[in-house]
Amino acid sequence: SSRIRLLFKGLSMPAFVHAPVGLAIGADGPEEIAISIAAELIVERRLLQRLGGADEDEREDRGYLFSGWTEPKDGQAEAGSRACSR
Repeated sequence: SSRIRLLFKGLSMPAFVHAPVGLAIGADGPEEIAISIAAELIVERRLLQRLGGADEDEREDRGYLFSGWTEPKDGQAEAGSRACSR
């Protein structure tokens, strides 16, 4: 949590940033941390489904996570131009 605050030092943390990432399952080691992160993504997706989807901005922000966009063929990650513009 303090590391996240340092990353946004001098800036307000955008509402779409969830920190720390992952569900609190008492994860021990990178594999279990990855599972806790995947579990949080599933929770978020199910919540959106129950609420009847998301507005256009939210769908755009979550595109790669929930199959709204095609992943680049070269596998390279892309930073969205709007990532910290809010």
